[in-house]
This record gives sequence, C-alpha cells and structure tokens, in this order.
Amino acid sequence: MYLPRKRKLVRLVALALGFTVLVAAQSQAEASTFTGKIQALRFNTGASPARVSIRVGSHGSPCPTFEWFAYENATTNVGALWTAALIEALSRRQEVTIAGNGSCDGFGVEGIRDLDVFRGR
Repeated sequence: MYLPRKRKLVRLVALALGFTVLVAAQSQAEASTFTGKIQALRFNTGASPARVSIRVGSHGSPCPTFEWFAYENATTNVGALWTAALIEALSRRQEVTIAGNGSCDGFGVEGIRDLDVFRGR
C-alpha cells in the first residue's frame, strides 16, 4: 500500500514540474523585441514612485498596450542606468534594442528584460 502512494506522488511531482517548464518556455516565446529609435519617454508613478514608459511603436508585444515597454524603480539600481541611457538615446536619436520580458504589468504594458544602446547608428 505504501509503494503505490509513493509512485502516485512521484508522478504528480513530475507532472507539476513538466507543466512549470512548459509555462516558462511559453512565456519566453511570447516576449517581444524592438530595435530602432525611441518615439517618446513617459515618467510617472506606478507600483513604485518612479516609473518609465518607452513608446517605440508596434513591436509584437503580447500586452494590450502594444506600442510601449515600461519598468518600475527608475531611480535605483539598473532602473537608474536604463533611465539615463534612454534619455540620452532619445535626445541623440540613437538606435536601441529592447528585449521584453513577456509579462504585462497592471497598466497592460510589457516589462523590460534587457536594453542595448548603440552609438551612431
């Protein structure tokens, strides 16, 4: 009687692990990427006191507000670096690549995973 319960538990754990891997792979597949020039920056409050939204135009985002990317905590850690880089890229009309994280925030905007700024393109 003990052995069948153990097998059932092992099957359940394996099934849950498989489902988790499937969901994680699917969410990465839905993340969007944009390469080009930024159209606009918006600074406001969101879930944190400092939020930056970046308008790039349509880029295949899985989120309802599909022309934008956004991130919170724009004045601390990596957010502060991204903010400075984006302001400079907009003012110099530099090309950027933004890799989304595939997740929509409470405003329906895709978050950012990576940001690249290119010199003189």
